[in-house]
Amino acid sequence: MTPWFAEGQVAQTRHALVIGAGIAGASVARSLAERGFTVQVLERHALVAQEASGNPAGIVLPVLSRTGNALSHLTQLGMRHAQQRMSTLMQHDTRIDWQQSGVLRLARNPRHAAQQEIIAAQSAFPADFARWVDAAEGSALVGVFVEQPGWWFAGGGSVCPPALVHALLQHEGIRLHTGVEVRFLRREANAWVLADAQGAVLAHCETVVLANADAALNLLPDAYAKSLPLAAIRGQISLARMTEGAQDWTRLHAVACREGYVIPARDGQVCFGASFTHHAQGREPSEAEHQGNIERLQAIFPQVTALNMAQLGGRVSYRCATPDRLPMLGPLHDAPSFRERFARLHLGGTMQRYATADVLPGLWLNVGHGARGLVWAGLLGEALACMISGEASPLPRDLIHALHPARFDYRLMRSAPAHRKAWVVGVDED
Repeated sequence: MTPWFAEGQVAQTRHALVIGAGIAGASVARSLAERGFTVQVLERHALVAQEASGNPAGIVLPVLSRTGNALSHLTQLGMRHAQQRMSTLMQHDTRIDWQQSGVLRLARNPRHAAQQEIIAAQSAFPADFARWVDAAEGSALVGVFVEQPGWWFAGGGSVCPPALVHALLQHEGIRLHTGVEVRFLRREANAWVLADAQGAVLAHCETVVLANADAALNLLPDAYAKSLPLAAIRGQISLARMTEGAQDWTRLHAVACREGYVIPARDGQVCFGASFTHHAQGREPSEAEHQGNIERLQAIFPQVTALNMAQLGGRVSYRCATPDRLPMLGPLHDAPSFRERFARLHLGGTMQRYATADVLPGLWLNVGHGARGLVWAGLLGEALACMISGEASPLPRDLIHALHPARFDYRLMRSAPAHRKAWVVGVDED
């Protein structure tokens, strides 16, 4: 590791505590349990998978880029791991309903199509991973007429996220506690103490993983929370029931995406969406977001006629996102010490000798999964379990650095003080 991307403390005992029972928390809990750890999972809701992991259907597909950037590399590695993990879990719990139907990702416009064709010509992706197809072939693959060319990911598909979370938590080494809200986190001796709103101790453990999205910030002092630019982005899905005489697009047999997505029917409903709304509040579906989802649907299938919004179901959740659209994975650095220790980085001193950044011993982050948690959560659960147990990571060093929670403070210190600005979380358009 470089000095600013310090490694965390390897666990001295085989006990760990995970806060959050969504896809991120369940994945790392399972990976730790499979290594012989006794894992307690604390979830504030009465049931698991009640936030962004609670949608009835979700997509698994990679991101491609001309330069093979970190986002693209991570999704490709994550997709391979997800396929293997879900296929294995399906042998014991078919409710996961992993459907490797393939995913068609349409070009957004002619310019985007031209860019993607260049990538297709310059890359040598295996045909069973990604290939560029014209509109006619794309229409045949999904079973519904489309107007644009796009990427066909034969290994992609869809899954039931809540069932996947339940399956991951079914391990003899995992103890799940629901309806338990951690409000305070403090260090005492060699352990972390977790307390509720009244200050009553809920648990204590040497190793704690914060996998509770942006709620993790509420457990940290301001100086630490400000170094972790996380944002909660409202997302609403729409659900159309399969009925006699339903429009042809409801009978698609592979996932189709453009600015939005459509997932083949599950339990008599077709899921499509989703909105991506900043600075929004509330949990009730809105007509405005249903309308936005219908417009995204019509951009994929222009033949879609008017839908009765009163007959649409919907669900709202909040994705936890970061400015660079990559999750935060690894040890939590001591932010005040970090900024003092690397205060001269903006002067170009990256080759100087620096003392390694301090980290908070035994405290780990697994947050900021945005809209792609299903693609990479399993791989990142493995990677974090390896960090905690001292095993070799399945991630290459450049990705470990790209995901490190200290990366935003590092970039801040590389900029001259007069040029430092607040981080902004953008819209995920890939």
